[in-house]
Amino acid sequence: KPPFIEAVNQKLVQQPLFTVWLEHEGNMQNVPGGVFTYGAIDTTNCGPVIAWQTLSSATYFEFKLTMVALGTYSN
Repeated sequence: KPPFIEAVNQKLVQQPLFTVWLEHEGNMQNVPGGVFTYGAIDTTNCGPVIAWQTLSSATYFEFKLTMVALGTYSN
């Protein structure tokens, strides 16, 4: 059983959700990365509009992408 699901079952988190905020700046030696917030919405890095994505597999927290964009590239 995934650790987050176990944490939800044991009521170790406030809400059964997690927020992912990703950032990549600078070269590979100085990458700030991102933040995973378990059991709450990340109000520090996320704005007031929250996008929910249904998981296609809760076992691996998989979800389908409809588009990927980076700079001028999009697919």
